Amino acid sequence: MRNDVQNKMFEVDDYRWLTSPIAQRYWLELTQIPEGNSDSFLKKLRSLLPANQASILREQYQLQTLAKRKFPDPWLWFWTKQLLEQSSDHESAVEAAIDFPDHGEVLDLCCGAGADSLALAQRGLSVTALDKCPIACELTRHNASSHGIKIQVAVQSAEETQADSDCYVHLDPDRRADGVRTSSLERLSPNWDTIVRLLHQCRGMSLKLAPGTRVDWRSATLRAEHRPHAVRFLSRDGSVRQQRWYWNLPRWPTDSITASMHLNEPAWQRAATFAATHANSTIDATAGMPFAPRSHHSKDWFH
Repeated sequence: MRNDVQNKMFEVDDYRWLTSPIAQRYWLELTQIPEGNSDSFLKKLRSLLPANQASILREQYQLQTLAKRKFPDPWLWFWTKQLLEQSSDHESAVEAAIDFPDHGEVLDLCCGAGADSLALAQRGLSVTALDKCPIACELTRHNASSHGIKIQVAVQSAEETQADSDCYVHLDPDRRADGVRTSSLERLSPNWDTIVRLLHQCRGMSLKLAPGTRVDWRSATLRAEHRPHAVRFLSRDGSVRQQRWYWNLPRWPTDSITASMHLNEPAWQRAATFAATHANSTIDATAGMPFAPRSHHSKDWFH
């Protein structure tokens, strides 16, 4: 998924070692130590293990601080720093998984460490997780296994993937492909042409974008026939976490903009600005939805 996902210090075999019995034993001991009291145990590990193995355990322990903010069970997950930073939080992943119809098949492209893949599978969907980064795939396998979830995982890029007409696609493009954060469609990886190709092949798609993604609807990049059927803003803890574009997902009305899930003023304002500024439309209806005390829709918003 991401060109710079691999920590320069660690290789895929190091992350694979984390799933070994000896690593799991040390990991269990480490996660049971009260926060702030781990220094002596980490020092002990340096005398018991090769440097790279002791270091990767230390890295995972340090990543728990951030993981606790996103997941209720952080000890069951392994990450790279970048994959954790870019991952959906638990609530957003669970909520977004509901967008897909029951009992469907979903290709989770650019799966990262598998947060969205696990949420989709826990809902009962048949999930195939693909990423071009071997470390990301190794972490997804572990994270699924530690949760008792069955997911097919393979190292494969979105550019190489052919979507079946009966399956849905969940896609989280890399927004740091050239090393710099972006909210531009032109700088996503996979690129927009690949996204459009997959869109024509699959049954429906959910595209995860940065909250601040801005679009010039007159741009040649986003032709009218490829514009999303619906746009959704997910918010949590006082901030907008995700912008999602949908095609052929029946949960959301066609030609709608929705601000939802633990709705707060930033999300409401972001959605209203999106509708007014980028879509030249007005809010003409209101509706209540799961996890959304307020949501709004605007018809013909991209015209």
